[in-house]
Amino acid sequence: MAAFPDARWYVGETELTDATTELTRRLDEARSGGDEELTAFLADDLELLGRCKPAPDRLYQGVDLFPLPGVTPGCCGLLLSLPRATVLVCGDAIATMEHLIQGKVLPTCHDVELAQESFAEAIEIADLLILGRDNISFNPLRQLHTL
Repeated sequence: MAAFPDARWYVGETELTDATTELTRRLDEARSGGDEELTAFLADDLELLGRCKPAPDRLYQGVDLFPLPGVTPGCCGLLLSLPRATVLVCGDAIATMEHLIQGKVLPTCHDVELAQESFAEAIEIADLLILGRDNISFNPLRQLHTL
């Protein structure tokens, strides 16, 4: 993020609040433990996070924030409404093709049950999915012969 100093940085509001709280807690622990290296690292992260603003629901015409909580408390994707298809940038809500095919979420989720609900919503709404750690994929539950 530091490579783009003039960019507007957005984070989903829940994610921003949770990450700020967690980083502040960890920074306080590092300071009280006397870990100067970790203190500096976390202070830098907190400063970068402080430059972020809560993301609006609509980032641009046809580009909407799409809540996908579970992997983290405020995980969000981007929903792209195209004339003939709906694309969802999933992040780790659907991490890989293997997760998509098996209907599984990451085992390290903050809230596995909520992550599974978000996974189901992603599959319900999107024709195409851009996976968190993989490439773009057709939704296996839909047939798109008209794209």
